[in-house]
Formats: sequence, C-alpha cells, structure tokens
Amino acid sequence: MPASLSFPLPELERVARMALRQCGVAGAGIALHESDGTRLAAWAGARPVQQGALAGFCTDIALRDGITVAEDAQAHGFLAGVALAAPDGARLATLCLFDPAPRHFGEDERARLADLAALAVHALTGAAQLRAGGERRQRYLTQASHELRTPLASILGFSELLLKREFDAAGRQELLEIVHAQAGRMLKVLNGTFDLARLEAGGRAGLRIAATPLDGALVQAMGIVAPLGQNDRLRLELASDLAPAAADPARLAQALGIVLDNALRYSTPGTEVLVRTWAAPGPAIGIEIRDAGPGMTQEAGSRLFESFYRGPGALDTEGTGLGMAIFREIMDLHGARVELDTSPGAGTALTILLPALGGSHG
Repeated sequence: MPASLSFPLPELERVARMALRQCGVAGAGIALHESDGTRLAAWAGARPVQQGALAGFCTDIALRDGITVAEDAQAHGFLAGVALAAPDGARLATLCLFDPAPRHFGEDERARLADLAALAVHALTGAAQLRAGGERRQRYLTQASHELRTPLASILGFSELLLKREFDAAGRQELLEIVHAQAGRMLKVLNGTFDLARLEAGGRAGLRIAATPLDGALVQAMGIVAPLGQNDRLRLELASDLAPAAADPARLAQALGIVLDNALRYSTPGTEVLVRTWAAPGPAIGIEIRDAGPGMTQEAGSRLFESFYRGPGALDTEGTGLGMAIFREIMDLHGARVELDTSPGAGTALTILLPALGGSHG
C-alpha cells in the first residue's frame, strides 16, 4: 500500500465495526502494510494486551492466500485474518480479528470474513484510485500552467505595445494576428488538458460503447484532418467485412484523427501515409498507420504518450503535446493494445489491436 494512503478511511472503520458484530469477536481491524512497516488504519472493540503479537500476525498473513486462523494461541487467545489483495494481486492490507478467549471459527464465520474482506478491498482500491486521479489532475494543471505562460506573456506584451504605441495598419494587423494565434494556442492547451482529465475521471463508464463500423470512424477521422489539405496523401488498404468495433464512435474517431494528424504533420511532405486494417484474433480489429517521416529515437518513442511531451522534431510544428496522451487514454479505456515501431530515418508505424464486438476488453 503506498504511503500516501496514510489517513484513516471511514469505510475501513465501518468494515471493522461490521466484522466485530458479524463475527462475534472482541476486536477487529485493518492493518496497512506500508514501506515503513505495518500500521493499524482502523480498529473496533478491544485490543489485545500484547499488540506486538497482533501486528506480527497481520504481517505474517499478508502474503498468504485465504483465511488464516489461530484458534487457541496461548499468548494472545484467538486470532484470524485474511490478506486484502487488489485485482492485480498486490497485497494492500490485512483484515484481522481478535478475541482473548480461544474459540472455534466455523464456515459461517469464514464466509462473513471473506465478504467483509471484499468490502475492504473495494474501499482501499477506490481510495487509491481517487488519490491517483487527484495527483494526475494536479500534475496536468501544473504542466498546463507552465505551457500557458509563454502565450500569455506574448498576449500581454503585444497588447501592451498596441495600447502604448501608434502603429500603421500593417503593423497593427501583424501584432493582432500574433495575439490571436497565442490566444488560440492557450485555448488548445486548456481544451486538451480538460479533455484528458475528463477521460481519466470518467473511465470506461464515461464511454458510449456501441457497435461501431471502423470504416465510419475512419471517415470521421479523415474529416478531422481535412483542414490540413493533405488527405490525398492517405493510402487506404481496408479489409472488407470487418466485424464492428466495440467502441465509442466519437472517441474512436477522435483517437484515429490524432494519429492521422501526427502522421501528416510530421512526415515528409508529399509522401504517402498508409492506413491498413485487418481482422485479428480475439476477435479484434487491426489498424496500422504508417508514415515515411524522420522516425524517432528510442527515447522519443518511449515518451510519445506522455502529456505535454514534444519531440525535438516537433518543436517547430503547431501542437500542444497532448494529442498522443489523449489517444493513449482513449485506447486504454477501450482495452486496445498499441504498438509503436519507429527508428531514426525509417518512419513510424503505429499498430492498434481494437476489440471487436464480442471480444475481450482487457
């Protein structure tokens, strides 16, 4: 359990009280296993005289599967507990019971303890997700504020010039165009930041999953990049009779539009951008978007999906550094697998394996 969850959770205290009543013991609690040791995060009822024995018991069973019971331990009476594991198998804490008198712990009590453990896991994982989401949003806001400083400084500087000095019509027009462009850049940064935060906050539940024909999503994506005036560079090799994707149509089109936009902007002018689809096992739909651009180094490729990251070759091209982070979040929420194949001078290929209707959603 990360040390950031070092505060009492009302939900855990409620589970401890329920365990006290439903299991008929003298005391019940939940111990968190943190980097600096084991700590009782919630407790209800009496505590054992030898609390070290309780802490040791909770620590010992953290890596065990199932319920562990010491019905007649001479030093501390009755102890029982179960490890609380996250869906990925990470051991978060233990739910422990105590009674000063030896006692039998039957199948009914074991079933109640297992149910209570499930409630505690739900509370712990929910708290961890809320904390992680809050930290991500704070990071986005911090990064966004940094990205907004340059355009804001330009707007303030040039608007001050317009207020304090006289310019001819051409000079005034030039400064106004700069102010307008910088304001547009600020708006893009804000819109991208809020969109990424909405995706993370809403999760998969925020998607409107439906049977989505891939051809239709690609047509919408091509409409998104049409203002670039380069759609004639797209070479389509689309499989026929593909199963529909299990996807949010608008979000899928947005994600594909982001990749097409990047491929057209950053590849060599006049070269083709290949868009290829095929039926894949799963069932899934394979999508490849390959360009003949300069490619990326291993370091740049590893950072491609970071928010606000712009590679060295992208600094002279309009953008916010948020597009590929939004793309990756949309793909993750759809349970898609994304693979990047790139190297300097060899172009870039992005492959997506998107669950088809009836397939697995990771």
